[in-house]
Amino acid sequence: MASVTSNVDIVPVGADLTQYDMSLRVIRGLERVPRVDYQLGSGVQVSRGDWAVLDDSGLLQAPGSNGVVNTYLVFSGTNAFDSYATGGATVFGKYPLLCETNNFDTGPTYHAGSPLTYKMVSSVPKLTLAGSGDAILASVVNVSNGLMTFEAVTAPIKA
Repeated sequence: MASVTSNVDIVPVGADLTQYDMSLRVIRGLERVPRVDYQLGSGVQVSRGDWAVLDDSGLLQAPGSNGVVNTYLVFSGTNAFDSYATGGATVFGKYPLLCETNNFDTGPTYHAGSPLTYKMVSSVPKLTLAGSGDAILASVVNVSNGLMTFEAVTAPIKA
C-alpha cells in the first residue's frame, strides 16, 4: 500500500487550544521531519505521543514485549480529527527530533543518555529503558516534573 505525505495545519472547530497536550511536544526538528499517513492494523488505537510498529504489509500495529527497529513516533493518532477521514494515523519519519512527553514508564530511574525503546510494560505500551535485544529508538535528555525530554534517533539499533 502506498503511503501519503501529510501536512496537517488545520484545527477542528471543537478543539480547545487553551489546553496544553502533554502527550507530545516537539521542541526541535518539526520543520523538517517527514510525516507519513499509514493505515492501522485491526483493532489498533494510537494517540499522539504513542509509538507504532509498521508491519511488513504497511499497517501500523501495537508494540510487543520487545522494542523493534520499525517503530515510529505518532504525530496524529486515531483520536485526532484527520484520522476520522483517513482511518489511519500520521507518524514521523526517522529524523533527529527533540521532544517532550508524559507518555513514558515512570518506574525506572533515567539518566541523561539512557537508551529508550517502546514496548509493552505491564500490558501497557510505554516509552521505557531499552533492555538487551530491544531497538534503541531515542535517548533521554532530561526527566523532571513528570515530563521526559528525549531525542529520537535517526537509525535505531539493537541494544
